[in-house]
Amino acid sequence: MRAESIEMGGRDLGNVLTGPRRLFSISLFFLVWGLCSALQAQSVERILVLHGFWVESVWDQQFDQAFAAARASTSTSGTDLSIQHLGIEEARTPEARRRLQQHLESMILEQNVDLVVAVFPDAVDFYLEIQEKFDLPSVLVLAGFEQLPTSISASPVAIVPSVWRKSISTTIEQMLILRPGIHTIEVFSGGSAIDLVYLNRVKEISGQFTDRVEFNYHVGLETENLLSSVSQLSDESAVLSLLNVSLSDGSAINPQLPEVSSVPVFGITDYLIGTGIAGGNLSTAKEYAVAAAQMATRLLSGEITAPVYSRASTKSIYDWPSGTTLEFATRATRNSL
Repeated sequence: MRAESIEMGGRDLGNVLTGPRRLFSISLFFLVWGLCSALQAQSVERILVLHGFWVESVWDQQFDQAFAAARASTSTSGTDLSIQHLGIEEARTPEARRRLQQHLESMILEQNVDLVVAVFPDAVDFYLEIQEKFDLPSVLVLAGFEQLPTSISASPVAIVPSVWRKSISTTIEQMLILRPGIHTIEVFSGGSAIDLVYLNRVKEISGQFTDRVEFNYHVGLETENLLSSVSQLSDESAVLSLLNVSLSDGSAINPQLPEVSSVPVFGITDYLIGTGIAGGNLSTAKEYAVAAAQMATRLLSGEITAPVYSRASTKSIYDWPSGTTLEFATRATRNSL
């Protein structure tokens, strides 16, 4: 029998005899190659990101993009990322909510999901109602909760806590420092479920400041009435905008507020910078997303076996007035607390 050298995949397998031993060697190679290919295919991890509402806000878009990028940089496995907007606001009856739950359950099974990321209170609450049916790790982005939900199952879970309380209270403090003569803070909010989450936080926190300033609330106004109200504010006021999604008529309202307002408009989310707002202690979708992606990678690797907290942060960013800087706003706030 003659010997020959067989080169496969760029590597010399050495002298392989002809005949049965050669066939065995080739068969073994393809068996190993097939197993490696199967393992490689299995290394793709399927992640389902749940948002509660049909309306896709800029915040949602930024979260999804940042999560995908951060996941790619923190994991050596491939990622099959599916993003679902549940439309919980349309499930107004128990029967409608049950059908939506069945839809989500079917989706998790059909897509063979490895991990669920639930974002904001409504999506977190909704997912926790069915979580016990699946032995899946999950990341709960509590961008609205102050307390950990009590209905978490035994499955591994990572929690990214809310930073809204810090963002709102620090922004109000900075408003009073940068505008020391104001008597009222005019809070403008949309009427959507997500807008009302922010609004309720402001109402809870405002009690800390009622001895220093009065709060007036304007909720769910149509565009014309909203802009008219803003344009008539006195110089002894400032605006806190919670309008983080488009209004019901489809108009993007935030860029219009500073155009008609004679007083500064403050916000609590970073993507409003550049639309004319003064600034604030702003939360960022990217911070939440990066924290969630890091936790997802740790969960899928088996590193996390019990509930664990991650952390997101806020940043003081200002565009108004000329000369107002991050250092000044941060220093002023620190000195006042």
